[in-house]
Amino acid sequence: METLGTVTRYRRLSRARAFGVILLAAAALAACLAAAAPGASREPQASPADVPLYKRVVERLRGGEAYYEVLRSELPARRFATRSVFNWRTPLHLELIAQLADADRARGVLATLALAAVALSSLALVRTYGVALAPLQFALLVIPLSAALVPVGYLFSEMWAGVLIAISIACYSLHWRRTGLAAAFAGLFLRELALPYVGLCLIFSLCERRRAECWLWLAGAGAWALYFALHYAAVVAHMPPTAEAIAGRSWLHFGGLHFLLITSRVGLLLAFPLTVTAVYLLLAVLGVLAPTGPASTRLAATVAVYLLSFTVVGLPFNFYWGGVYCPLLALGATWALPACRDLLRAIRSPL
Repeated sequence: METLGTVTRYRRLSRARAFGVILLAAAALAACLAAAAPGASREPQASPADVPLYKRVVERLRGGEAYYEVLRSELPARRFATRSVFNWRTPLHLELIAQLADADRARGVLATLALAAVALSSLALVRTYGVALAPLQFALLVIPLSAALVPVGYLFSEMWAGVLIAISIACYSLHWRRTGLAAAFAGLFLRELALPYVGLCLIFSLCERRRAECWLWLAGAGAWALYFALHYAAVVAHMPPTAEAIAGRSWLHFGGLHFLLITSRVGLLLAFPLTVTAVYLLLAVLGVLAPTGPASTRLAATVAVYLLSFTVVGLPFNFYWGGVYCPLLALGATWALPACRDLLRAIRSPL
């Protein structure tokens, strides 16, 4: 077995193509570093008062008040725009937290799911490729999943959805398909940002001609569509007559590479300059394309969809949306070393 893992798809490249990949990676890194430079964006990067809002909503739910009545009063009181249905989060996440005894219990549940994501991802890696990369992957997963362990991390549904998507990816790698499906839908019902992943899983099932699984994906998607339709109707019924939109803005903000970088630094990377995230993101993308097999294709496709989506969708204060896909970047970053090794070997190979 190779010291840094198994052979990657880069080993198969000709010298010319390997040079092409390196040049493309260098150009991408230069673009990321330019987007990370001080003054590259004048947009504010601070989130609105999400944490106080969520804490207050949970407190009032525990007091027996109805979810939509609470949001009807709390959102405008805290200067949140109320005209967009997406500012009215679907109820399952905060209702679930309200049913738990206290914040420590909620943190414990999320921490347990994060540990399960690490364990399952490590098991999948060891079973498929051996133990060489397992310690590195374990260390890298700490970077994004640390966000699930901070005192207020449990209040963000993106953290829950991201952990569940990571669990789903790992379960598919282990061929535990029904468990992977269930984890994906759990993430979707907690946060609609998991919808791109669910859509990709349906496409993979169709391509693999797994008819029974396709019906399960369609049934789950239908259940979620009904859930969201009921949520939408409730929002419309409770929307204040003076509901305000996000001042002069749209969710289609086209934040480009800068927004991509600030969403990719969820977790420990927040403690470092944005240039560190630029290098990390480039290595993660290079690595996510390295392994072969159906499970790695699912991972690469998911990362690609989220990265492309977040260059277009999202306002600067939505940087925490990255919690949905950052654990997957860590899985890609694990393969950065063997990817670079094989690119260098391809360059040294005879013409």
